[in-house]
Amino acid sequence: LVHWEGLTKGTMGIVLPPVFIFGMEITGERSFFYVTFISLIIMTLIAVNITRTRYGRAFVAIRDNDRAAEGMGIPIFRYKLLSFGISSFYAGFAGALWAYYMMSITAEPFTLGLSVEYIAMVIIGGMGSIAGSIYGAIFITGLNETLRVLTDIFMNIDALQGVGLTIAPLRELVFGLAIVLFIIFEPRGLAEVWRIVRSSFRLWPFSY
Repeated sequence: LVHWEGLTKGTMGIVLPPVFIFGMEITGERSFFYVTFISLIIMTLIAVNITRTRYGRAFVAIRDNDRAAEGMGIPIFRYKLLSFGISSFYAGFAGALWAYYMMSITAEPFTLGLSVEYIAMVIIGGMGSIAGSIYGAIFITGLNETLRVLTDIFMNIDALQGVGLTIAPLRELVFGLAIVLFIIFEPRGLAEVWRIVRSSFRLWPFSY
């Protein structure tokens, strides 16, 4: 793709024009935050409503036991293809938001580390949970920023620069460790943790 200059403009990438919504130009961090937040709400509502349709119920049946779902008359291949299309739509929409936020798009930012982050968001948040994907994104983003701040702090202290140089390349290792710990101790992710906490407060002070 990098060398396909007719499509991707090579290493220079594609420069995008300014974004206009209802005649207003969207510029600055705050404006894009509002656009992204509203988009998140809309896309979440769409996903929630999909789960309530027969398509959503078919997806859940295939996820739980594809052989049993096929025995019930659900066309496995058709629904897997449909789920791939829906997920591609969501990924493409998010990529379009990101591209217009950066005002350009190249292949360089899409590294293996970014893929690890997205996988960590899904697993840690809770696979199969719409709310879990949001929890996972918040958790990984917060963890990423915490590591960045710690690295900056250590790098600015002469006696601890070695620690900062050690932390910087270990981000993927930390994400991988977080994935392993969640798989071992809570495979259903933060969504299940939140459900347990919410149930505990609902039952308190009567445990039984």
